[in-house]
Order: sequence, then C-alpha cells, then structure tokens
Amino acid sequence: MKKTQNFKTYKFYIILDSCRYDVFSEVINNFENLKGRLDKVVSYGYNTLDFYNNLPDLRDIILITANPYPLRVKYKFKRVILTPNINPENNIEFFLDIIKTERIKNRYLLHLIPPHTPWQSKRGKLYYEKFKDFYRIIDTPNSYFKRGFGPIGIESKLYKFYGRNLSLELYKENLSLALDAISKFKDDFSENFIITSDHGELFGEDNLFGHSNVFHEKLKEVPYYEVML
Repeated sequence: MKKTQNFKTYKFYIILDSCRYDVFSEVINNFENLKGRLDKVVSYGYNTLDFYNNLPDLRDIILITANPYPLRVKYKFKRVILTPNINPENNIEFFLDIIKTERIKNRYLLHLIPPHTPWQSKRGKLYYEKFKDFYRIIDTPNSYFKRGFGPIGIESKLYKFYGRNLSLELYKENLSLALDAISKFKDDFSENFIITSDHGELFGEDNLFGHSNVFHEKLKEVPYYEVML
C-alpha cells in the first residue's frame, strides 16, 4: 500500500470519521446507488488531530465539518464552517445549501462523524445509552464547539465493554447511516466525488481498541472511493 490521500483533484470530498478500509469495502457493496472505484490509501494521521496537522494547506477548499477539531487548523483552508449538529443527513443538507449560496467557484470538503461514536442508528443509540448509564457518563457540550461526544477515548472503553463482534456490528450500522445519507443526496452533486477518512479504528488488533493515543499502522489504512455519477 503506497498511495497517499489526494485532496488536489476533485471538487467534492467527504470524510467519514474513523472509517476502516476493510469495513468500508464490505459495507459499500450494500449501496447500489453509490457505484464507484475503491482504493486503499495511507491517511495523513492516526487520529483526527494528527490528520489535520499533517494535511497540506488546502486554501482553495471550504471545509464544512461536524467534528470541531479542524477549527484548530482553519488557516489551512479557505474557510471552516461547523455544522449545527452531528446527524449525517442534516449535515449533507447543510453542506449542499452552502454550495448553492456560493457564487465563486470553490472546492469543498465535508467531514461527517459516523462511523465514529456516538452510535446514531436506532439500535446503536440504545447500546450507547446503556453504556453511558453504566459508567454514569454525561455528555456536556463544550461551550465553544457545542459538541458533546463524551470523554476523549470513549470509543476504546465502549468497544471493550461490548466486545469486538457486537462493537463491529454497531460500527457497521453507524457507517451505513452515513452512506445512506450520502446515497440519498448523491444526485445533488454536480460531478464525481470522493469518500475517504481521516483515520481508521481498532477492534482488538494487538489488543488495542479505538484510536485515541494509539499509533498502530492499521489506523492509517483508509478508503479512497470515487463515486461515479
């Protein structure tokens, strides 16, 4: 695997947070409306901050993001806009509305939250809330970013709590939620676009889980998928 992510060619890019290449390559087959070409590429980072810190300057790109951390490197982009919430369907609608109002020709990058926690599928929400109740975790939104994901590294504790098999099932459901939203709005894109990720996720490889404070090469294996219109 030698290919590195390319953010210089296409007009539209979508980042799926914490998306493993192997899981994406399996789940994407369930979406007939998202026909395309898949490559395995090397991410710029092991986690979101690492990814954006190592990402080259993309000052012709407007970044619309549900993840607040890119605001720390907003100088690398033409503009960074935080979405109102973390729901992927709402985020894509928000993204498309921004594109419609822009009069100058721009390139765009949309950063969604799934398949990263919190699990947002109907079943996933139940398991996620049960986990939070067990550990008495309260999501307290940061007053600046207006986001509440729970403590940093919660995904590692979550996966260990439910085990690899069930955690992977719910991770796939969360990924499907994002891909379903993309599929729904695919025809609103004016040309082929890329789906990729900032980093992967671990489910027990070398007894490691999640991605926070972990530096495992598996985390750098991410999809680079060109959706054909």
